[in-house]
Amino acid sequence: MEVGFRPTRPLFYLWPLIQGLPRGTRDCIRYLGDYIDLLTKEFTFEYLGGKARQCSLGRNAFQLSQSNLSPEIQDIAKFLLRYNEFLYTPGKHDFSLPPGRKHRFTAREVVLATYITAVIAKRIKAVSKAACIAVEKDDLYIIGGRWGSKERVKFVHD
Repeated sequence: MEVGFRPTRPLFYLWPLIQGLPRGTRDCIRYLGDYIDLLTKEFTFEYLGGKARQCSLGRNAFQLSQSNLSPEIQDIAKFLLRYNEFLYTPGKHDFSLPPGRKHRFTAREVVLATYITAVIAKRIKAVSKAACIAVEKDDLYIIGGRWGSKERVKFVHD
């Protein structure tokens, strides 16, 4: 409930996984990250333009952190860089296991990541009209694609 239900993709995919914890922890982290990635694409595009909608979460967060925007936006960008490093990238790309674990993420870590995701999403939406529109319209992005594809998150409207 903290994160919400829109946009339906990726959040539609998240809810059955959350209800099925402790299974599917990696996918939960990935879908939470896809949601933040989507918001960050719109947030970055709104403030910096360019090809933000085609860039990764890490690249967009870095560009925001290097900009001369307000201290609030700089703070969000730093948070996004940490989110990407500690949650999203390991959730998508790191298939190694921490010592003594059977899964990359525990159910507790997923619950904590859900609250962290809700906080950063609210902060982004508080400063970005474009991110709010992306959530409201619910059909601006296609989430998915084949593994290794550069179109895992694709903007489909102008």
